[in-house]
Amino acid sequence: MTTEVTNEVTTEVTNEELAVTATEMNTPVTGDIVVRARNVSKRHGTTEALDNMSLEVQRGEIVALLGPSGCGKSTFLASIAGLVRIDDGTIALGERVVSGAGIHVPPQDRRVGLVFQDHALFPHKTVADNVGFGLHALSRHDRRERVAEMLALVRLTDKGHRFPHELSGGESQRVALARALAPSPEVLLLDEPFASLDPTLRSEVRDEVRSLLRSVGSAAVLVSHDIEDALALGDRLAILRSGRIVQTDTPDAIYRRPVDEHVARIFGPVTALAVTGSSAAPSTLLGPVAPADVLAWAFGPVALVRPHDVEVSSDPGPSGTGARGIVRDRRFVGHGFRLVIGLDEGVDVSADMAPDAPYGVGDRVLVRNRAAHGPAAG
Repeated sequence: MTTEVTNEVTTEVTNEELAVTATEMNTPVTGDIVVRARNVSKRHGTTEALDNMSLEVQRGEIVALLGPSGCGKSTFLASIAGLVRIDDGTIALGERVVSGAGIHVPPQDRRVGLVFQDHALFPHKTVADNVGFGLHALSRHDRRERVAEMLALVRLTDKGHRFPHELSGGESQRVALARALAPSPEVLLLDEPFASLDPTLRSEVRDEVRSLLRSVGSAAVLVSHDIEDALALGDRLAILRSGRIVQTDTPDAIYRRPVDEHVARIFGPVTALAVTGSSAAPSTLLGPVAPADVLAWAFGPVALVRPHDVEVSSDPGPSGTGARGIVRDRRFVGHGFRLVIGLDEGVDVSADMAPDAPYGVGDRVLVRNRAAHGPAAG
């Protein structure tokens, strides 16, 4: 149950009703920018749930909001949908301001589609009736044709007569998507849509959702705390922390040039090493690095070292170049082993090794930058 606040009336509405009313009573937005949020803030008492957040979403673009629990992702999504009143800033859908000073357009008057984590299907209605529930403005004939079109799009043509309890988790997710897309929304808002699915089904449904969104050309904003979901769907990522967007860019750009170590760690184990030497010939404990890989962080220049960047070999004694350390942990990761090595300088680095790598916990090893020294031994 969610509380919806309009200009005059406060009412209690269910997720099922919200999911189908948010797209019913609108004219399409215009222009290439579908969502434009500027300096949006939302406070819960003394807590800044959203702190001066700005984001634009282009037509046909998928933007993934990524961050830990409590960082403001779902609040921002709910603000776009009209489920939450913002305290400062503006939100526009196309050229129409829907949230701002003295303005709060309710969800049913915003051209958005909503997909929730629990799918929010009406249990007493068939699949076909769920998909067609938000199409009240259409004639019976046109509604029937649109429902058939959407069921075909999500490959559920033969399931229209079934009820939600007769569907698998993946099928329920596809029905929720079909219902949200049936009224042709300008933007689809997805709040942790894969969280209830098992890992195998999750990957399959993720791929289906991306293909579906591409086929209809709908803009989408996805909320997730799972990096795999965000990378699978997002054309751009918006990384949130404590109610703020700390970085937004393409996934590969953020991976290569994160603004800080917190963002870098979203993609897995990483060590930030201080850079020494000249700008033309920078180096770290593990050896030379490319000038293009040096990041200017607040405390000085650094280079990131990820497990696949590291070469490990037996410690040759004082004559070897690189950093020395002791293997502190060794764990199987499917394609091989991941070592955690405590360097003598007090820094831990992780290294991915082949299945037959001979190094075990307690072994003393030499660690070097793979890019500077060629392929790894072992």
